[in-house]
Amino acid sequence: METKRCNGPFHPPGGEMVPLSQYTVNKSGPRQGKPLSRCKTCRSLTNSKTIPYTVFMPLLETLLVGRDVLEVSNLVNLNPEHIRELSAGRRKRIYKKTFLNLSRAASSLPKEKISIGPTNKKSKRNGINKLTYEERLGLKQLVSAAQKERYKKEKQLLKHVV
Repeated sequence: METKRCNGPFHPPGGEMVPLSQYTVNKSGPRQGKPLSRCKTCRSLTNSKTIPYTVFMPLLETLLVGRDVLEVSNLVNLNPEHIRELSAGRRKRIYKKTFLNLSRAASSLPKEKISIGPTNKKSKRNGINKLTYEERLGLKQLVSAAQKERYKKEKQLLKHVV
């Protein structure tokens, strides 16, 4: 038996004969040595927790323009080795959570780099403390409203991706 019928979503109704090399084989248990019921392609297509590389590669390419892997990994909060694998094309699918990290980092990038002038960390840190209590409360409400909007956008984005 060199081929097996796969009735997965990638094939036409009624199934298609697929070579056994396209199947994953059970490594232990009572079905050891026997192939799974669906081919590798259909199994990867039906995973609702992952996203194909055609969707996330443009985002990754925009993040890598003018930056090295370490800078991108800091933006996305991922391991630099994971970023290298993604950029080299060794991973064909990623989890939705990773995709959201990529899309957030890509949307947070400034359109142009604008330099206002020299600043130091102390003046940045002390600037927020000069706000009054009411101003800090207002700022907190703005941040929570922005977080709610981001959640709604991401939920809509994930509906349309897969």
